[in-house]
Amino acid sequence: NSALASLGIGYLLTISGKYLYSRGWFNGIDKSEGRTTTITKTSITGFRRVTNLQIMALGGVFIWRGFWYLSDFLIYPDNPFISSWLTGLLGCLGSILLCCSPSLC
Repeated sequence: NSALASLGIGYLLTISGKYLYSRGWFNGIDKSEGRTTTITKTSITGFRRVTNLQIMALGGVFIWRGFWYLSDFLIYPDNPFISSWLTGLLGCLGSILLCCSPSLC
């Protein structure tokens, strides 16, 4: 099932990004040899921060896709048309109620 694969890939990317961030790889701090050294080259640090952002964002997209497809499958498994419309409307309503979508609020 592609929903479960998306969830797995998303959590793997998110956990990997969080682990590397906690090790200081994306902050410009190298903790791999038991000592803390700060990397002074800003281009490397900036590249690492952008890489961290991309990994975590991609993980979030995969998790969102997995949950969305899984909810489509679990709400009305016999009628995918009604299920997809219902989950779409509930997602928009939730975004409006939480003010997560400025264009809809």
